[in-house]
Amino acid sequence: MDGPFRGMLLDPDVESGTLMPRVLGTYESELWPAMRELLALADRPVVLNVGAADGYYAIGLLYGNLARRVVAYETLPRLQDAIARMAKRNGVEGQLVVRGQCTQAELGAALRECRPDLLLLDVEGGEAELLVPDRVPELKSIHILVELHPWVAEEEQSAILTAFSSTHVLSIVRARTPSAEDIRNAFFRGVAGLSTGVELRLLGERSAATYWCCMRSIMTA
Repeated sequence: MDGPFRGMLLDPDVESGTLMPRVLGTYESELWPAMRELLALADRPVVLNVGAADGYYAIGLLYGNLARRVVAYETLPRLQDAIARMAKRNGVEGQLVVRGQCTQAELGAALRECRPDLLLLDVEGGEAELLVPDRVPELKSIHILVELHPWVAEEEQSAILTAFSSTHVLSIVRARTPSAEDIRNAFFRGVAGLSTGVELRLLGERSAATYWCCMRSIMTA
């Protein structure tokens, strides 16, 4: 109903996250300034989306004409199928490649093969295994937006930030609690404003605090 993916068709039968914030266009809205900044560094960029889940971002970036091509990695076969179906439903299947598990070696190969402008990474705690520029040197010259998860040890999260501190400009985006004022649709804004319980049921996104790191490479040609 709103946001950068306005008009995109969702599939509630396979959607793997929280449905209503996506429908209303409030989902992870705090992330969009950082994402737009990185996307704007190239003209309709190629995006490598690792941990694509049901394809919300992979397909949304194509549908919203924010990327010209997306290579999406997703481990679960049922979600791989869901991505393919939703891409066809939204008419972007020709711009999307869906692949399976992304190991450290596969990530390096994909960065060399696809030469993406942006790496969008959400691997539910596996970020410390993948974001190792000493082993995947191609990471040094690509812009990265990664979700960092609270169940990853603090020293592992710090190691990620330290590893990229000399090759990237780093900024942190913290998750916030959305409110009825974030909804542009007057009817649903009114419904959400009826009580805190209704507001939470319409807009609640996650049970654990999380944050993202926006990494802008200073080594990009």
